Amino acid sequence: MWTQRVQYAIRTLIVLAMHGNSRVSSRQIAEQYGIPRKYLETILVDLRQNGFVQSAKGKAGGYSLTRDPSRIRLSDVIGAFEPEWFVTGERSPSGGPARAEMERREPEEPVLSVLRERFLAALTNVTVADALMQWQQHRQTLNYSI
Repeated sequence: MWTQRVQYAIRTLIVLAMHGNSRVSSRQIAEQYGIPRKYLETILVDLRQNGFVQSAKGKAGGYSLTRDPSRIRLSDVIGAFEPEWFVTGERSPSGGPARAEMERREPEEPVLSVLRERFLAALTNVTVADALMQWQQHRQTLNYSI
């Protein structure tokens, strides 16, 4: 649904959340979680510039989250990497699509537009902490089934 870049960014934030306040090196993230290191470093720059992570240099250096994972919404991360997901069409004074836009639409576009808006609204309620909890539950389920 999203680009590999967004998926790697979310994966990185989940990994950092898993480590709490400890710093994690880009090498460790890349090796343990299957992200090409050079590509990861560009993602980390974007995450830092957008205020999601902080970095420290040196022997004890690495990356950590700038705030509690329960305060980082996935919609904010996606919006930082793929802002076109949050672009809305021209609206009439009543709040609905402008008449010219409605006349240009294909038959399925109104319902798909409503579904997209509902999905994005729901996405604002999902945080990095929620994603980490889901991942941990999934891993636990896999461990029990072996």
